[in-house]
Amino acid sequence: MHQAQFDQTGNCSVESAGPLQIAIIDRIDELARHADAWNALAYEVPPRLPTSSHAWVSTYFEHSLKAHQTWCCIVAYNGDRLVGVLPLIVSQRMKAAVAWLQTPMDGHIIAVSPLLPPGEEPEILRALLDAAWTSYPNAVSIEIRDVAETVSPLAWAQGYWHLQIGSRSGRYLRVDGDQDQYQASLSRNFRSNQRKAENKLRRLAGVEVAFVTAPDASSAQLAEFVPVEAAGWKGRDGTAIQKASELIAFYTTLTTRLAKAGWLEWHFLRAEGQVIAANLAVRFNRSIIVWKLGYDEGYRQCSPGGMLFQSLLDRAFADPDIDEVNLLTDASWYDNWRMDERTYYRIRFYRNRRPLSLFLGAVPDRIVSVPRRSRALRSIGRAGWRCMQHFVRRPSLVEDGNNSR
Repeated sequence: MHQAQFDQTGNCSVESAGPLQIAIIDRIDELARHADAWNALAYEVPPRLPTSSHAWVSTYFEHSLKAHQTWCCIVAYNGDRLVGVLPLIVSQRMKAAVAWLQTPMDGHIIAVSPLLPPGEEPEILRALLDAAWTSYPNAVSIEIRDVAETVSPLAWAQGYWHLQIGSRSGRYLRVDGDQDQYQASLSRNFRSNQRKAENKLRRLAGVEVAFVTAPDASSAQLAEFVPVEAAGWKGRDGTAIQKASELIAFYTTLTTRLAKAGWLEWHFLRAEGQVIAANLAVRFNRSIIVWKLGYDEGYRQCSPGGMLFQSLLDRAFADPDIDEVNLLTDASWYDNWRMDERTYYRIRFYRNRRPLSLFLGAVPDRIVSVPRRSRALRSIGRAGWRCMQHFVRRPSLVEDGNNSR
């Protein structure tokens, strides 16, 4: 059993009878003290994605919360060694009478997982979850919103009711094999279109591909990236980074922190004195994650995005330290490149023997899950959901988690 105590900084520390020491942090300056250890843990343990790092999560905490939200981060130490991290968004409703706890997820952060060293997962995850319930006794549920299939929280969580409430696919491409064999596996039509686009690109003046990597990559290159990202459909739809000052602030902070960690990459295709395609990418462990990309639609006949991606694959296949290029999301154009799929799950935990969690969380969510499996019962489920929303406001089960890229 854990007992919550508050120190002089206002952070809640949870003392355990075991060797683990738990701290619940809710201030950015205090969180920064754990930055190096957190980043190192994200680099070492599954899912080995930068979106679960301090660099990314702290940026989300700092720039992206809604009015009804606060945040906390639960960390576990064994002596001086950081062995667990669970970042959570706290959504308060009904004048803070109830709360929902969720890992961060929106169009600018996905695939955030609890960080747990292999072989120690059950004990540490249980301690992190217990600390969350102790600190937020009015919580209805704890939701891990976008966890990769390489992480298995359901197998490790003991003593909790749980429900998988959704899943999505993310795409990635293995680059540790033979590139000639891979290129030959692409469709004949696609290869023909690529050759035509390449011939048109060669007719332009000053064609250059540039990969800006550590230590040269910094937030300074954001100024080159945002105009080309806005030069296509994202600019017309108003979703480009350039269109919102809050997104400029978010990505300035994010790229600064990624650069400090030595992970940031920029990929540029230039022609006729300007950038015509660009990627914001992250070199993390043995992967290159392509997070944001854009191209100038005025050069669409040259397929600048496709040409830049091909150059990235040429580089990745030639590097024995890179195993995959990861897009994290799903899009129809990925099919042209014969990318593999990886599943990401949304899982909700409930507290046994706590009526608030069971009757406002587990029971309604299990009722709602039935229509998902039965087409005949979906209309009944939708009616019940509308009725429940009339009495209790709560976050929607469906949110815009997929990055528009």
